[in-house]
Amino acid sequence: LELARTQGRFVHPQLHDVCQLIAVPISIPAEELAERGPELTADPAWRASAAALLEPIARHVRASVPIDDPQACDLLARDLKFEVLEQGDVKIKLEHARFDLDACASERAADGSCESPSLDPQWTRAVRSGEVPGLRGPFWTRFGLHLALVPEVLPSNMPSDDGFEQRLREAIHPEWQAKALQAWIAALRTDYAAQLVTTEDHAP
Repeated sequence: LELARTQGRFVHPQLHDVCQLIAVPISIPAEELAERGPELTADPAWRASAAALLEPIARHVRASVPIDDPQACDLLARDLKFEVLEQGDVKIKLEHARFDLDACASERAADGSCESPSLDPQWTRAVRSGEVPGLRGPFWTRFGLHLALVPEVLPSNMPSDDGFEQRLREAIHPEWQAKALQAWIAALRTDYAAQLVTTEDHAP
């Protein structure tokens, strides 16, 4: 239990699972996008090019990807292989991760408010909106044009939450049982192999 309390897969705030397509500038390296991107992504000509590339893909996704399928992101990635993903100074990239939409880049104020959110506020507002599972967008942020699939939201599971200990035990018990079974089988195999060797050594 103590080890499980340190692992993010068991202990975490509310997490939004987000699989998104983003139309971003080819001419700006990914590590410089936050600083240099907003000036270019606000340009009407660039936005028109980004929309022309992403919106047909968005229509295809809405028509062909079963949003409520647990493998929806994998299906989306598969379908991308048949799409044009670069044109002019625009490229489409796929990202899939789980996000704490309330994460703060600095220490929170005494009242719990956050002056420096870790994630772009426009993006978090869009991701929070709508049904789950569901699609968001296309919508703009300073980073580019997004189409976001939100397959699920994982409820908060923090030590301060009601029922945390019980949920933690329920989560790790099947895994502990499986490991114990594997160890038992391995021990049986070792004992059996040792018995075979002993028998062969003392055979008449």
